[in-house]
Amino acid sequence: MLREKGKASPARPADVATQLARRFAWKESTEQFFTLFYAVLNLRTRELTYISAGHPGAIWLSDGADARVLPGSGLPIGVGETYEQDAVQLKAGDRLYLYSDGVMEAMTAHCEQFGIERIAASLTASSTAELGRSIAMLLKDVEAWCGALRTQDDVSLIGLEVDGPTDR
Repeated sequence: MLREKGKASPARPADVATQLARRFAWKESTEQFFTLFYAVLNLRTRELTYISAGHPGAIWLSDGADARVLPGSGLPIGVGETYEQDAVQLKAGDRLYLYSDGVMEAMTAHCEQFGIERIAASLTASSTAELGRSIAMLLKDVEAWCGALRTQDDVSLIGLEVDGPTDR
């Protein structure tokens, strides 16, 4: 948190990622790193500021258009050193989905990954469903894709839907 004019405000995503990269710098002895999607949503203006440090980009649905993957902005923490942040302006009715790589990397018995394109297509197809139902539909699509093999990695998914008029 930062203090600005006596008010607490969240740290900029790029600053958080840069500080984490300094704290968890690459070490030959451990060869460890981690990915991160970190965002700050201004509830008054609906601006979403984010970084995607080696993590799959969030998926954004807006105005009935096909799902779009928010572009990434850096290497994983422990590999990268500095990070640039991006921003999008959300509107009422927009949805944002965050997910673990286990969703994207879910495989068939023939080692074919579910992939980002299928995630986006599934979310686009369920865009008129209630938010929780759209998440359930994506998970059902992933399970069907894997069949008896089941997923091999963690599968985490969260959705956010913007509601009501802005307070500008």
